[in-house]
Amino acid sequence: VVPEGVELWRPARDDGPATKVLPAAGAVAGRVDRLIYCDDDWIMPQGWAARLLAAGEASEAVAAAGFDVDRLKRRSHRPPDPASCDIAQGYAGVSIRPEWLCGADRAPPPEAWPVDDIWLSAQLARQGIPIRLATEAREGARLAYADAHALQDAAIDGRKRHAANLACVALVTARYGLWPPRD
Repeated sequence: VVPEGVELWRPARDDGPATKVLPAAGAVAGRVDRLIYCDDDWIMPQGWAARLLAAGEASEAVAAAGFDVDRLKRRSHRPPDPASCDIAQGYAGVSIRPEWLCGADRAPPPEAWPVDDIWLSAQLARQGIPIRLATEAREGARLAYADAHALQDAAIDGRKRHAANLACVALVTARYGLWPPRD
């Protein structure tokens, strides 16, 4: 049973993990101010959405979890700020304006397919949209079930997670000039 106010869509195209947001962003752009996306294998705490929506400014994306590209030996495009990050981690929830992730050019190429957090965050960064952290939103979040086949631990196209992250960030740097290697 689908709760009142919830719509289910079955997209025609599989954009990998980014399918959690890209079709919805296109469908609701211009109709709603904010769209919240998250991974489907987490149970969010009560008040989670309200905390995401209350944090940040209208011109910012808000993430309940995130990290900086220095973890990938890259240089950030933004000044250091512990209240913001370069990469929004979708597992814990991200609030955006749907227009920010609309358009055919937002669909991830094969290198980015398994590491959508980097790809989607790059789409925000290339538009100059900062990502504000709201870590309080994820307090009490928990995995819905044990997943022996978690994407986090998978090897896709011969790449484990770290190698996939590096391939995606290299593509983002080549394509958009974002996050160049540290010297």
